[in-house]
Amino acid sequence: MRRVLTVMAALIMLAAAARGAVWFAKRTVRWNDARSMPPPLAAAMRAYAKGDATAGLASVREMLRRYRAPAWEARARVLAAAHLARDGRDREIIDVLPKDVAPDDPVATHAMLLRARGWLARGASDRAADLAAKAASSPGFPAVEEAKLTRAQALEQGGAWHEALLVLDAVHTPTAAIEAARMAAAHADGPGARRRLVGALLDADNDGDVDRLREAVEELVPDTNTRLSSSERPRLAPCARRWLEDGHAKTAVDLLRLVRPAGAPSAATGAEALVEAEALLKLGRVADMGALLTRARQADPGSDDGARYLEARRAA
Repeated sequence: MRRVLTVMAALIMLAAAARGAVWFAKRTVRWNDARSMPPPLAAAMRAYAKGDATAGLASVREMLRRYRAPAWEARARVLAAAHLARDGRDREIIDVLPKDVAPDDPVATHAMLLRARGWLARGASDRAADLAAKAASSPGFPAVEEAKLTRAQALEQGGAWHEALLVLDAVHTPTAAIEAARMAAAHADGPGARRRLVGALLDADNDGDVDRLREAVEELVPDTNTRLSSSERPRLAPCARRWLEDGHAKTAVDLLRLVRPAGAPSAATGAEALVEAEALLKLGRVADMGALLTRARQADPGSDDGARYLEARRAA
């Protein structure tokens, strides 16, 4: 009998210990320290820094489940949402960021934009457009361009693509021009797509932007003869010259060949032929200069001096 009682007592103690362990694991921890982050959030930061998004998200969820940390909750939610957005998992953003952050919180505007992306991914276009518009109108917000792009995407998703184009046209960046051109082309406005891309291409001040815009032109305007209008074509040679003088000879060549089938020298203007010939000289491709120099003389007798100068440099 004594042995039975001993065993029963041991079992009761084990059960109590197990319940205590469960309670300890599930208990809510109040974290009022605004200077140091809760341990799960610190673990999430380390995991994200190492590129382990799965562990980072798990740690954030652990913190949200177990901790009451008023000073850190919004930051934890925005941290997880930002990494979900970076990884293309926009639909999951609303799971970790289900409601607006307090307006006076430093991450409130970022939270609005992330929620806009989340609702856009879920097809709630009106909600997404409203949140993105609020984020875009926030003074000093560093991601204002992304907010406007998100708003335009939401407007298009909701059927208001004309309004979406107005939003994009007001941004004046290569990214917005490409987005607007794709949107216009998707709605059978080929001339509008071409005009936006070419305008941005001729005004671009970064060679990386030139490459992106040129590739978009090649994709959306496959006919080389219609890529530049008669009023735009005279701007091409000076634009290429500027890139050549800035040390970007290949960018200059790529620009000039954009309007000619297979880059045929015979389709170049005299000014274009001279600029391209000089660019090829700087690239060490002297064997390709001859046809362009001949074309420069044929297309513009006034280019003869420039052609002779480049001939002399080629022969030197």
